[in-house]
Amino acid sequence: MQTTREHLIEIGLQRIHKIGYTATGVMEILDLAGVPKGSFYHYFRSKEAFAQEVLQRYASREAQRWETILGDDKLPPLKRLRKYFNELVTVYGQKGPISGCLLGQMSVEVAEHSPDIQSLLSSAFDDWQQAIAALLRSAVDRGRPASVHESGRTCRIPPQ
Repeated sequence: MQTTREHLIEIGLQRIHKIGYTATGVMEILDLAGVPKGSFYHYFRSKEAFAQEVLQRYASREAQRWETILGDDKLPPLKRLRKYFNELVTVYGQKGPISGCLLGQMSVEVAEHSPDIQSLLSSAFDDWQQAIAALLRSAVDRGRPASVHESGRTCRIPPQ
């Protein structure tokens, strides 16, 4: 059974992803969650702290997505990378059920005004970059063409 706090995070994730952080009100989240009006600040010290929890949930799910797809050793590395980006387009592309990436959306909308959210976003993007870099290194180790080697300079693939 989901706790009230978890339920609020889930509702907030859906709503913020759909209409944005600024457009999403605390009262709206409480109404959608069916939670009494005074409960929000029992679970979260502020709307910004709530947004951090929402972002952590989203980043965690996205990390699970890339770990599952990029870690599938049954496929060669570059096919895994293609499969991963095809999945992202299917889910977050123009015809997908969810439009756009919440990390990108929050980077544009909130990060400049919140050092804590900016730090969380930076960490999520760093983790994503490292996962893709590891896969590209794996492709290079398997003897892929020199263009993959060049991508390390273009994409700033960190050394192992």
